[in-house]
Amino acid sequence: MLKNISIRTGLLALLGVMAALLLLVSATGIIAINKSYDALVVLNRIQGVELGNLASSNTNMQRVRVAASFAIRALETQQWDDAMASCGPFRAICQCSEGRS
Repeated sequence: MLKNISIRTGLLALLGVMAALLLLVSATGIIAINKSYDALVVLNRIQGVELGNLASSNTNMQRVRVAASFAIRALETQQWDDAMASCGPFRAICQCSEGRS
């Protein structure tokens, strides 16, 4: 059967098979890239929320440390009113952090 076909017909058939394989592989690649993109979008959204909360917690922790160091320094120098005033931001930051949880 294959002995009776012309060279032109054989080459055209081979071209058609190769084009079909190329389309199949390309479509499979595009589908895989789209699925990977969707998974990365979901992962980015999840990590963005978590990292946002982590950054906020870190900022609050640094503020509390600074307020505590000012209060300790005021206590060391026996500036009682300044020490009590330094505790104000500390309390506000703690209440803000507890409200977020």
